[in-house]
Amino acid sequence: MIRHTATLLVLLALPRTAAAEERIGPFSVSSEDGRWSLTPGLALQLRYQLDAREVGEEGDTDGFVEARRVRPTLRGALLSKELGYYLHLSTAPGSIELMDAYLDYTLRPWLRARAGQWKIPFTRYRTGSFKDLTLVDWPVVTTYFGAERQMGLALHNGYEKPPAGLQYEAGVFTGVNARASHAVGLSRLFGETPASPSDLADPGPRAGVHPELVAHLAYNLAGIDPSRDTDWEGGPLRLSAGVSAAWDLDPDPQADLALRLAPEVLLKLLRLSLFGAFYVGFVRTGDGVGDQRLGMLGGVFQTSYLFREQLELALRYAIVQNDAGLLQDARDRARALIEAATDLQERSALEKRYAKAGTVQREHETAIGLNVYLIGRSLKLQTDLSWLAHDTAAGRKHDLRFRTQLQLAF
Repeated sequence: MIRHTATLLVLLALPRTAAAEERIGPFSVSSEDGRWSLTPGLALQLRYQLDAREVGEEGDTDGFVEARRVRPTLRGALLSKELGYYLHLSTAPGSIELMDAYLDYTLRPWLRARAGQWKIPFTRYRTGSFKDLTLVDWPVVTTYFGAERQMGLALHNGYEKPPAGLQYEAGVFTGVNARASHAVGLSRLFGETPASPSDLADPGPRAGVHPELVAHLAYNLAGIDPSRDTDWEGGPLRLSAGVSAAWDLDPDPQADLALRLAPEVLLKLLRLSLFGAFYVGFVRTGDGVGDQRLGMLGGVFQTSYLFREQLELALRYAIVQNDAGLLQDARDRARALIEAATDLQERSALEKRYAKAGTVQREHETAIGLNVYLIGRSLKLQTDLSWLAHDTAAGRKHDLRFRTQLQLAF
């Protein structure tokens, strides 16, 4: 403990250099006229995680080391400076997936068109990159509300690099998640394990189409950089406020929320960052487009402070509340499937599969984290400690989670 404290004091005492400007890369090649270009990128995360489940009861402890993310990327221009492309793969062990693949064309400075596969524009927070998170990974709210990648077509005026003033993204998407990572909470409530159509080694079923209309509208004031939460610039009060909506016209009742809404706000002041978002999810109750009712609520609050462009302290609280009617629907469906089993072996397998269907009433996540920026934003060490609570009809269960992660990104 004394050694760690001394290390932190030494880091704080270091002179403030242009740490935020230091970086690895980018590395690129281009034609003389700029009509062709290629910029490779890589994000690598090496993580140690220790989980203590059901603390205070007969739980267990599990520690492991993994290459959490290995993400090569290619971006550049094709034929014209106005036509950009982006290819993003996941090549971590056990995760060989197509993440993003799209073309982006600039029609006007305020009007761009994008087609392909990428994150739907549901919240500024989730549109941002995992590389810029102030804690080790995404909070529990994204498990339930997303956003996740889909195939689609959208109009926007900046997306990952939003402009000052009015920001917008609006598009139509397939309604089917291209990956089984985020926005899968509803499936899990019903006891289902969603497949990943973008898995290159073992792809799930071909994705169907039930159109989902998605839009994000925000206003960015006083020169704020809304693409990341950390306040690298410092300075006076800056603000970004927005709202997102995703409306699925024909959702799968056991997999897709019919309607998602999320207002959010980001404040930055003198290297202090404050972020909050509120989520509302509606589920389909009948065959009509308007046959919906409230299914779940969620919220996340985060704050971080950057010391001398080298150390960052971050705090987070997130919560998801599932509606009692939704949980009853999940239990009723599980019971019907089990009772329809034709033999004892099948019945036993279904009872095991759906044992936890409709049981999670509420989930809490409280976390504290420390980031050490070793080479600007390109190389950093992140550590966090989280308390996770799961409320069920049988009571509350507590988990503790410790993570430390080295991230290289360029």
